[in-house]
Amino acid sequence: MKRFTDTETFDDRWFQSLPLAHKCFWKYVTEKCDSTGVWKENLPLAEFLIGESLTHESLLKDFEGRIEVHRDGYWFLPKFIPFQYGMLKETCNPHKSILKLLRKHLENGVIPLGFVKDNVTLPTTLLGNLPSRLQEQEQEEEQVKDNTSLEQDSEIPPKHSDPETTPWGMTLPQIIEVASQMSVASDVAEAWWHSRAGNDPVWTQSRATGSSSRITAQNYRSNLKSFANIYAQNNQGKNRPGRKGGIDNYEPASEWDQPLVQK
Repeated sequence: MKRFTDTETFDDRWFQSLPLAHKCFWKYVTEKCDSTGVWKENLPLAEFLIGESLTHESLLKDFEGRIEVHRDGYWFLPKFIPFQYGMLKETCNPHKSILKLLRKHLENGVIPLGFVKDNVTLPTTLLGNLPSRLQEQEQEEEQVKDNTSLEQDSEIPPKHSDPETTPWGMTLPQIIEVASQMSVASDVAEAWWHSRAGNDPVWTQSRATGSSSRITAQNYRSNLKSFANIYAQNNQGKNRPGRKGGIDNYEPASEWDQPLVQK
């Protein structure tokens, strides 16, 4: 069987950096793989023919991106088909046998289904229902991405959206407004509100410092408690036990003195 070869292989810095045994292996595997670029792994034979010791780990490391293993015992060269044939077409007679073998490898999991998208001209009957399966798979993956995006956008889904059931009977924007009047940072007030609401948030300091380190509402304990105490005194303290007059002497009622909610 005759195949195209790349006359610039020896000029490639990547190829030049390979140890001699791996150079020989690359030439060997590109000539011994089948017409879809699949080689049924047989390292003992390759070692015998090359005359050097070979290991799976070192080969797959050096040929990362050039050799893929999707099923034990079969090594796939993803660039083989594009280099040898370009886009596979059902209308091209020499491609028909390749498409039939490709279908077999796709069904057996030797070649990933996504390979079809960029290397086969659709529609084609030679791949059976695989193109429709690919479309379904892409739709499922897109749905997963959408769901993940939604989860990230709503990292802290509020458990309390009704003003009557939120802490103090107030909404989050109202709490932040009160905080601004007291020179309390909005992220502190927001973290406190969610913690009291039982949402157990994970906040980032990037809003204030540009840092990517992650912190929880528990880190704000002193500030949050101060805010809760001040707000309780100014808005609820008149009718609550424990107030002795003045912010410095204020002793919060027991329900405001509980630890922050942590799951």
